[in-house]
Amino acid sequence: MALVLLLAGSTVSAPRISAARPGSAPQASNRPDGAAIASRFIKALNAKDVAGMTALTERPFVYRAQEWETAKDGSGFELGAAADKTVAGRRALTQFLRELTTRVTVSAETPAASPPDSKTILATQLKGANPRWARLQLHLFARGFGDVEHVAIVGVDPGRLKVAGLYIN
Repeated sequence: MALVLLLAGSTVSAPRISAARPGSAPQASNRPDGAAIASRFIKALNAKDVAGMTALTERPFVYRAQEWETAKDGSGFELGAAADKTVAGRRALTQFLRELTTRVTVSAETPAASPPDSKTILATQLKGANPRWARLQLHLFARGFGDVEHVAIVGVDPGRLKVAGLYIN
């Protein structure tokens, strides 16, 4: 039954509320969250499952690769120049993801438990990147260690729950 209120001549319907049966637990949503979508994408990447990756993505898809380089003062390493790419077409995206599977693996298939916040990631690894990144949920994954820690950042559109970006260093 809906509750109807009359306020200064207007009608407003309150949302329907359904009570759970006594002793029953609240029903959890079957809809996956952004972290689960990002994990599925990384698992598909590691399995070289291009069809699985494609099914989890939306276009345009934004990509950034950024290599580590020796710091100018020689004191260690710093992020080098970034290479950005936007892939708009379905066929181009499939080809891009196929090529990506030949050169990228990610050691952790679940997002980092305590990553930097999105604001920090946008100001460092994604500084100057496509503005679309700012509208995505960012999920950081460890790729492994060489001289430095390598990461992957998966950007998930929070409304559509599709992967819309990938950052690799």
